[in-house]
Amino acid sequence: MKKLIGILAGIIIILIAAGYIAYANSALILGEIISHKTKVPVTIQNIEFRRESFTIQELHMENPKEARLPTALKVETINVHAPYHQYIEDPIVIDQINVNNSYVNIQLYTKDQTKGNWQTVMNNMAEDHNSLLSIERPALIRKLILTNIQIDLILADGSMHKLSPIDRLEFDNINSDKGIPIQEISEIIVEKMMQSIFLEKGLKAIIEVPADIIKGVFPFL
Repeated sequence: MKKLIGILAGIIIILIAAGYIAYANSALILGEIISHKTKVPVTIQNIEFRRESFTIQELHMENPKEARLPTALKVETINVHAPYHQYIEDPIVIDQINVNNSYVNIQLYTKDQTKGNWQTVMNNMAEDHNSLLSIERPALIRKLILTNIQIDLILADGSMHKLSPIDRLEFDNINSDKGIPIQEISEIIVEKMMQSIFLEKGLKAIIEVPADIIKGVFPFL
């Protein structure tokens, strides 16, 4: 009996230690998970956990190797609001995600805008990447809000243009059949952000829209 108690106590100590290590290194682990999905280096400065939410601070995503500049995306904070018990329910429900103060670098490799840094990243994210943290249950994000998006555009000729910022993007009731591991959260945020940017700024790649909607928003397009 004493031996059994000793084994159980040892297992509990190991689990507590593993949990503490994971908590202490959560930013590093999360960066590696997103990097695995995007196939580009991703770093996160810190993750702050609260009772019914957590905040990702200073996310930095590098560009694919073909790009001229090193940074594809920087985000100051990502606030994810949901009581922790909702992550084990079916369906999973996240009440709200706020993405605040982002910088996006868009680089187009060809004049027809069919190849570029974000085409590469989006294609990487669309692949099926196995993850130990995948949760195969239906999920719902009730609201996704992105504020203050700064955008730089580099055309195929190398010219750089600072586009007018986007103050706010808002999406309601986003469904995911894959569930909500962090890989899918990152994919949803990037997909919604980039589709909206390309549509609003009159760029033809990434999204497929009727030709009459794609207009020469800028004189250099």
